[in-house]
Parts: sequence; structure tokens; C-alpha cells
Amino acid sequence: MDHIANNKRQVQLPEKDSATIQRLLPELLSEIFLHCLPYPEDYQYSIRNLSQAPLFLGRVCSRWRNVSISSPKLWSSFTIGEDDSMPVFYSKEDMDVACKKDFEATRLWISRSGSVPLSIQMYYPRSYSSAATVQKILRSVVSQSWRWKQVVIHTLSEFQNIILAPFRTGPLPQLLVFDSTISGDSSLGTSTDLVVLSSALRLQKLRISGGSVHIDFGDGENDIKNLDIGSSVDSRDSLAYLTTIFDHCPSLTHLTISVMESETSFPPIPPAIIEFSCLSHLSVSARKDPGPLFDQLFLPALISLQLSMDIDDAVFFDDWPHLCSMLARSRPHLQCLRLVGVPMTQETIAECLSYAPHLIALSISGTFCADDILEHLTLDKIKPYASENLCLSLNSIEFGDGAHFSSSAMITMILSRRPSASEYSDIGTESERMFIWSDMRIFDRGDVTTNPDIAECLNDGWLQIHGLD
Repeated sequence: MDHIANNKRQVQLPEKDSATIQRLLPELLSEIFLHCLPYPEDYQYSIRNLSQAPLFLGRVCSRWRNVSISSPKLWSSFTIGEDDSMPVFYSKEDMDVACKKDFEATRLWISRSGSVPLSIQMYYPRSYSSAATVQKILRSVVSQSWRWKQVVIHTLSEFQNIILAPFRTGPLPQLLVFDSTISGDSSLGTSTDLVVLSSALRLQKLRISGGSVHIDFGDGENDIKNLDIGSSVDSRDSLAYLTTIFDHCPSLTHLTISVMESETSFPPIPPAIIEFSCLSHLSVSARKDPGPLFDQLFLPALISLQLSMDIDDAVFFDDWPHLCSMLARSRPHLQCLRLVGVPMTQETIAECLSYAPHLIALSISGTFCADDILEHLTLDKIKPYASENLCLSLNSIEFGDGAHFSSSAMITMILSRRPSASEYSDIGTESERMFIWSDMRIFDRGDVTTNPDIAECLNDGWLQIHGLD
């Protein structure tokens, strides 16, 4: 990497600016350099990109080069692996060369970062003929796990054991965020890896997607805030397993889980109520009936809820009232509700909405909905604050498959929510507009959009109607 930077043409600065900058103290210059770093979230800025800081800084002059090399923080955040500039037709030979350069660069960044906490992103999502080199890169990064602060990684299941090993061997005293996506078939020769949370006492966010992983929550409580294991723990995501999460993670604000086993897995004497006083975002994907779980949840701080059900048993529900009972019990300040395949009647959906008066965004798919639900969403402008008026702040409505509406019911619902002339001053803000998203087969869009009043709403920007693929 050093010889690459040396061979590049140096960047020329105007003489006056150059003289001013040269008088800056090295400490101040180092702080300025930190603001030249690209956003770590944008993975196109990888260590392969020689036009980005910190490598670029070393091409300006020898003083800048010396300051940048002696500034460990400049080298403590980096991205390894594939990036947006890499064409999909990259040859195996080119990939091999790129991986070897990655290994050299990784060692350089690690060396120059000293003992500063590391923020690293790694992207090796495909099979490589140079798998041994990729393994060496991963082991180099893992060797510095005691310095990990934020780690985002996307790799294959064959490397799962390497990247998760620090959670078994520990400790990880600096780690705040660990986000892994593991591709490939984890059942092919890959054992289940253990993630011991007690090895990372400061961990705030843990996301594990894919792979064969089991989370060990330990004996006491931990301070984790964001937990996403919705597609990694497979059948262990039973209702019994979920109670373990609730017991050990009382500070959770964001939770993404799956329910893969039936209610027979529930503890013999479950608690009457499971309270999550801090949880604001919950996403549940269920292949078994999650009703027993929702019958016990108390979520007073809930802001966003996504519930997706794809029951694989031969079970038929006339109705699914469990969400309604949870909302009635919790009375949260719910703003976003997304339901996929939840077998509720229109009356039950309407009752759920009555417990969510602050709702802003509603999405329903895979559930039968007809004009009745639109009638529930139609406001009575003569009595604008009557209890029958549901979700006064609702401005985003999405209906997927399973719904079918008449054009007249859709028009009536939309126009009932149209702001008055005095309220049009705020129409420029997105929160004051109305967005309708729907499968194009759900209602006759032509009949709706040609209505003169609807056309006016579209023209003045208050209303937008979008089709779903």
C-alpha cells in the first residue's frame, strides 16, 4: 500500500493555502483529517479505493503523510471486501488478486490503528477460489477482537466459526455493535455456534441473519438495546425461548424474532404478563401460532409493530384476536403497524385500530379486507373528534393481496381525510400528505383518479396513489 501511494502523482495546493496549512500543529491537522474520512456506512469506500482518505492524504505532501501515518484514529475505521465499483463479471483471477491486496491492506490498517477501538465492515458474500486468503483476512480481524467497537460482516457459512469465535473466547470489552449476515446452507457441515452475551458487556446491538447460531443470555440481565435474531436461531425461536429473551434483556428497545415452534414449548408455569417497558419496535415472523405470546405481552412503549404469519400447520383461524388483546392491555403510542398474513376479521382489525389513535402508517397484506374496513377508516367531519373516528393522523395506507374495495368506498375514505382549506398551509411537509399504496387489482384506480375531487387532491400534491408490484 505504501508503494502505491508513493507512486501516485501528488496533489498540488495553491501556494498561499499550502503555507497556511503547513503552520498548523500536527494534532490539529490530525483532527482535520478525521473529518475527511468517508461515512463508514457507505461500503463503496473500501480500502481498495486509493482516492479516499486516509491514503489520499499521504499523496499531498510528506508532512501530511507523516501526520496521517502517526494518527491511529484515521486507520481505525475501514471496509474490506467487495464494493459497488466491482463489476458482477469480475473474473476469478481478478478476485484472487483483490483478496490478496485486501489481506495486505488489512494488516496495514491494523498496524497503523495502534490500540484504538475498531469499526470494521467486511463483505465476502460469495464463494472464492482464494478462500484460504479470505480466511486469513478474517483471522487477522478476529485477532483484534479485543478492540472491536462496531463490526458489520457478510460472509459464507463456512467462515461462521471464525467470525463468531470471539464470543466464545472473549472478552469483547469495547464492542457496541455486531451485525452479521451469513449466507449459504448452514446445515452442510456447519456446527451450531454459541454467542455468549456475557463476553460483550457493553453490547448495544446484535443482529445475526442466517447461519446456525444459539444465543447464550447467561444468568443475569444485560443492557442490550437492539436484538435481531429473526432468521438465525431456527427452531429454538420457540415461545419458551422468547421468554428467556424477555427475562434477560429488560432494556430492549428494538426486537426482531421468529416463532418456529408451537405453544407446547411454553414453560409449564408461564408468567401471567410479560412486560417490556422500553420496547418501541417489535417485528415477529411466525410459522407457528404466536397467540399465546401476544396474550401475555405488555408493551406500553411500542411505536412500531410488524407481525408476519405463515402458519405451516393445517390450522384454520376464524379470527385471531390476540393482537387486539395486547393493544387493549398495553395502550401504546403506536405509530406504524404492518400485518402480513394475520387472519383477522375486519371487525377485529377495526378494534385494533381503535387502540392505536396515534397511528401514522398502516400496512395490511394477505388478510381479507373489503369496504367495511374503509368505512371504519372514513372520518366523520361533522364530529371530527368522535370516538368512532379512527387514526386521525393516518397518512400512509398500504393494502396488499387479500383486499378488494369498491371505487366509491375508496373515494369516500380518501376525501374524508382531506384537510380543510385552512390546513393546506402545511401540505408541503410529508407528514401532512396522504399516501395510498395498493396492489393494482384491489380497486379500479382509473375510477378513483378520474373523480374530480380526487384529481384535485392529486394535482395539489396532498394525495399520492402508488401501485405495488
